[in-house]
Amino acid sequence: MIGRNDHLLKADDSAMLQRAMERFLAAGGAVNELPSGLSNPNPIAFIQPRIASAKARKSRAKPPEEKKPRRLSLSDLARQERDTKIAEMAKTMTAPEIGAELGLSRGTVVDIGRRRGFTFVPTPAIDDGEDAQYIERIQAMKGLGVTKTQCARKLDISLTKLDRLLAVGKIDYPTAGPGRPR
Repeated sequence: MIGRNDHLLKADDSAMLQRAMERFLAAGGAVNELPSGLSNPNPIAFIQPRIASAKARKSRAKPPEEKKPRRLSLSDLARQERDTKIAEMAKTMTAPEIGAELGLSRGTVVDIGRRRGFTFVPTPAIDDGEDAQYIERIQAMKGLGVTKTQCARKLDISLTKLDRLLAVGKIDYPTAGPGRPR
């Protein structure tokens, strides 16, 4: 088969088929031709509608019943009272102060505030005396021609804190050293 072309194989096959048909007809056989292109149509089938499950029928049968308000237990009443007390204290105190006074963690107090929608007095994290010392040092370093990054490193503070101190002290610090492009 190797080296033979396919068209020669097909020609051999059709010649062999032709000889077989001639022998069949010579032996008295008859060829019946069927009509082509016509097919029997499928009978029309009656499709039944889908039947809903029992659960679906029950849910459609009656409207959803209204939930009765839950009776508050003593612990629920105590919780509501505690939450209103925390809301009142939040107007004048920080979350850690409220937690220390009521014996709750700061996270619990903050979570109650988040759920109930009230905020606390912010924690005063800025020391004005310390800021004044930093501002004096920053002005001195600016006079020496030290860059902002070098100033922050020498003072051992972050650039964010340096920017905050520059804004508080109203200091116009150059973004680059002398002779450098800005």
